[in-house]
Amino acid sequence: MPLLIIINLCTLFVALCILSAVNRSPIPCTASPIESTPAPATNSRDIGNGGGGGGRIELENEREKNKQDLQEERERAGKLESTVVDLETKLKMLREEVETSMKDSVQVAPMDGGSSGGGGGGGGGALSTFAMLQPDQGIKSLVIEIGLDDTIMTPKPEQFIIGVEASIKSLCEGFNLSRERTALLSAAMGDHVGMADWYERAGWMAANSMAKQDTLVDYHGPTKAVTSITAVPVVSLHTLITNVPASMPIALLKIDAQAHNYYIIAGAGELIKRAAVIFSECTVDMASDGQTGASVFGDENDNCSNIRMYLEAKGFTFMGGMADDSTDKSMDIMFAQPKYIAAMKPCFTENSREFGDPKSMPKWKAEDCFHEKITPIVHMGRGAL
Repeated sequence: MPLLIIINLCTLFVALCILSAVNRSPIPCTASPIESTPAPATNSRDIGNGGGGGGRIELENEREKNKQDLQEERERAGKLESTVVDLETKLKMLREEVETSMKDSVQVAPMDGGSSGGGGGGGGGALSTFAMLQPDQGIKSLVIEIGLDDTIMTPKPEQFIIGVEASIKSLCEGFNLSRERTALLSAAMGDHVGMADWYERAGWMAANSMAKQDTLVDYHGPTKAVTSITAVPVVSLHTLITNVPASMPIALLKIDAQAHNYYIIAGAGELIKRAAVIFSECTVDMASDGQTGASVFGDENDNCSNIRMYLEAKGFTFMGGMADDSTDKSMDIMFAQPKYIAAMKPCFTENSREFGDPKSMPKWKAEDCFHEKITPIVHMGRGAL
């Protein structure tokens, strides 16, 4: 299929070049020289004997013919221009199709492994990450956690966790790389597949991201300045979820990505609907001190209201939000598929919080509650979401 698309692209490109060359060729115009040529001198004697009448008629006829020729040339040029525009449109569509095809084809192929189940650690008989998620391996659900800093959730029994973190320093210093039923992906996440600069802050590792965000220093002080920059691969959530078997439920999707949360969610496309529950950081539209979150983090697309509008359009129900303090410029917001709403409500009522309203509450407590409540329910009704 990609080869056929590329052949079509080449064919359209050659046609476009030929038509563009034709369209740029000068259009002959004989009307101007004729119109600028002075009419032959006449006198009363010429008129009287009829010698000049025939010349004037011939000249008028020639002028009329030139006008018609010019009009035809203009019409032909218009048609050529229309054809070029049409070909350019088709060429653009084919390019987009190729890009989409290439994006979807960027997948992490499972490595060959042993035939027995078990932990996610290294070793001769260990299975690859995506082989572990096959139906015969005893795993009933998956948790995807994006943005780890120095900690990752612990998988429940019969559950697998994929953690995504771009900072090599964080991964090497803060994690057990051979923990059972856990896989770590060293990459950044966004709405595309490619490469990006990665900005790290020794004084605030939790704020590492794909954006320099000088406004963080303005707000928090010089201790939060960027101290190193590295190049990292960028993958999309669409690429990751594509490799997860359709029969494997995604119990919880947790995102903490320093003002890139919206792009990660949008990068999943329709596959975002595979998640039962979503727990995401977002940029506060307006804090109680009258300052917007975007003035600190630099991107209004990541506003809580924008993420909420996007996920509600995908069929999720907004359940509320959690902030450590009313002046915080970021907070966590929670969403669930409608059929899981009743199971998630106790995470609010048990902590004296009103369902559906952003209230101050420790983020880690809500996160643990969501993980605890959704897992057994998803396991009981295991199947594609």
